[in-house]
Amino acid sequence: MSSNKNSKMHDVDLNFEESLHKAKQIFSQGDVFILPTDTFYSLAVNPLNNSAMEKLKAIVGNEITDRSTFLIDSVSNLIRYIEIESERHLDFLISIWPNPIRVIFNLNSKASKIFGLEKAAFKIPNYRFCLRLLAEMQIPLLSVPIKYSYKSELKYLEVVKNDYMNHVAAIFYSGKESDMHDSAVVDLSENKPALINEDQYKVSGLIEKYY
Repeated sequence: MSSNKNSKMHDVDLNFEESLHKAKQIFSQGDVFILPTDTFYSLAVNPLNNSAMEKLKAIVGNEITDRSTFLIDSVSNLIRYIEIESERHLDFLISIWPNPIRVIFNLNSKASKIFGLEKAAFKIPNYRFCLRLLAEMQIPLLSVPIKYSYKSELKYLEVVKNDYMNHVAAIFYSGKESDMHDSAVVDLSENKPALINEDQYKVSGLIEKYY
């Protein structure tokens, strides 16, 4: 990794295409990077790269399974990885995404073997930089959100830089204020969605509409 800290910072608002190219490069090389999402900033890696996964584990430890989410660009790509038994589920997913809503699925046998998991959370984020990166890579991106303590006198991005600059290949950031709300969480591993956390996103009405 470069010793020049400024070279690790990439403003996605000012240099969108350049940032996108750099993120794709880091993703493919198997390094850890930070990107803005529709909620918190997240540590991110290619989950199909063993080296990248080991680097992420060295940073977050057990949080890699407790709080991780697979970001993906479309429902059509999602169904390559999950077990889904009803068209109604697909209609429901199309109605809620892209948005800060994590959905837990049973993985299909192939994905379960690849990722070493039986269940996993996925999300189509409502954030243009993420969606472009995901669409061009055509591989889910594993993300772990970086939570923020409101007690800190530092701005969120400063906290991210201070805590992670020496542990990642790059930090992609936005000058816009981050949302900093948890995603809503829906469990779709059974026949009917189970609402685990709604937060500010009113998912319960959509569950009632489709089920």
